[in-house]
Amino acid sequence: IQIEDVYGQKNWKIYQNKEGRFSILVPSKLKREVDMIESTSGVKVKLISFYFYDESYPTSAFCISYYDLPRELINTMTTDQMLESIMVGAASNVNGEIIIERKINLNGYPGAEFVVEVASYKPKDSTVKSRVYIVRNRIYSLAVTSIKGTLSNYVQDKYLDSLKLMYLKK
Repeated sequence: IQIEDVYGQKNWKIYQNKEGRFSILVPSKLKREVDMIESTSGVKVKLISFYFYDESYPTSAFCISYYDLPRELINTMTTDQMLESIMVGAASNVNGEIIIERKINLNGYPGAEFVVEVASYKPKDSTVKSRVYIVRNRIYSLAVTSIKGTLSNYVQDKYLDSLKLMYLKK
């Protein structure tokens, strides 16, 4: 399925990932990476990430990641504590500072949107606009990194708003 960008930049396509149980709009092919990471509570989890860089957005990078936490770990923190921990960890990973944050949800699942200002990251003077959702024991994280002022809010939100959950059993 192709979606025409109202700015005429490029056709975006719906990418569906059955394993990750999501779909999302993307303007180009995704690169998949799998890493083992340590959660804030010290538990190692498998992080599956999809990245894309597109010539239509040369100063930006887009990413969606997900990982599953052990169910017993989910019950050790409140939702707000877990979201705060994820946001602080994301900002720390890029030596950045959270400058905007707000609670959001996706199909009733709790989440947060936040913007991190990054002064010492490549490219310099970047921002990372992110959304994170807790869907049962799965954490979804979306991010758009760009040099300040080079990518419209429209394009960032087009990507971030396009996440759809799939194949969830009631």
